Amino acid sequence: MQSYPPIEALECFVAAAGTLNFRSAASEVHLSAAAFGQRIRQLEEHFGIPLFIRTTRKVELSDAGRRLVPPTREILENIADLVPLVHDDNIVVERHITIGTRHELGLSWLTPMISQLEKAVPGAVVHLRFGDGEELLRLVRKGEIDAAVSSTRLADRRFSFEILHEEFYQMVASDELVKSADIDCIESLLNQTLIDADTNLPLATYWLDADKERAHMQFDSVRSMGTIGAIRDLVLRGQGVAVLPSYFIQRDIERGRLQTIFSDKKLLSDHFRLLFSRNSRLTRVFETFAEVMRNTPLR
Repeated sequence: MQSYPPIEALECFVAAAGTLNFRSAASEVHLSAAAFGQRIRQLEEHFGIPLFIRTTRKVELSDAGRRLVPPTREILENIADLVPLVHDDNIVVERHITIGTRHELGLSWLTPMISQLEKAVPGAVVHLRFGDGEELLRLVRKGEIDAAVSSTRLADRRFSFEILHEEFYQMVASDELVKSADIDCIESLLNQTLIDADTNLPLATYWLDADKERAHMQFDSVRSMGTIGAIRDLVLRGQGVAVLPSYFIQRDIERGRLQTIFSDKKLLSDHFRLLFSRNSRLTRVFETFAEVMRNTPLR
């Protein structure tokens, strides 16, 4: 039978992680310094790895200790909920859940959806964290956020995911630029600035890789703008062309501010996914969230 670390030792670990001072932490959990140190050693022996780096001057968390802090806090919170749960049929336990997303999608799509997500999972309190795809994956790996909405490609089996929406793209330019620069054939793009998130061309790839005719095409210059919001702003100012998600620029196209150029040329598509750790204790919650997200159109 698998053995589990003692709850009291976990409480000592969280206290020490919060103060990085064993004497203060021992006082916090009402133990002597000797008894407190014994609980920490007991936990380190259980895991077979140091959780703290101790010197004569200071105490620091080891890498293993840092990884252990978020799930241990969650475990202790869940244990604390057991007493009221068994005494009250109507009690709903709060679960704070942080979802990462890129800034524009978070504002236009996820923020308005928060009340629906919380209604679908009673007790859920949803928080958002903004960042780019690679950063969000790193935060999920480290346990600093619980899940992320991203179209970043996954090759890491430590992640599980729920497919949400197919993401379509369009090559666009401002109406003014199309008319003034006479953009009427692919060769005319040789005279244009391509605007993308970074110099690896993560968005333009959906255009370039869709057809061997475009696989090696070049532009007059490339400008990196970091986010799709900044890219859109520069394209609206007539300062270049870009590949952008269809949902994000639909209103600009309807108002005639942007034009789809070469609409007969197919672009690759991608998918938004809800990503989370394969061993996450919130898997059922994320399955429920994913259903709500699939039923909410991108905007």
